[in-house]
Amino acid sequence: MAAKQEGVGRAWIRALKTEPLARLYIMYGEETYRRETAIGMIRRRLSPAGGFDWDTVELRGRSVTLDAISEAVSTPPLSAEYKLVLVREFDPIKNDIS
Repeated sequence: MAAKQEGVGRAWIRALKTEPLARLYIMYGEETYRRETAIGMIRRRLSPAGGFDWDTVELRGRSVTLDAISEAVSTPPLSAEYKLVLVREFDPIKNDIS
């Protein structure tokens, strides 16, 4: 009997649990549940105690500019070792980023 083939998404979610986190993840597509699950896993890995809100920056829609992204990633975290920067609803054409 052939072994069951695991989908790419499941393998990636499993890797988020066990492997060292990367500096950058780009998540896009229609699978909102899987994307939010991955973000939740990253949050829990960065701050197991759950006190990560001060060190999370979320940029959304028209507020996303190169300056805003640069500022968000260059400022140090306030109360944790790491800082999480989420860029949501980003479209480089609509946001006029070149």
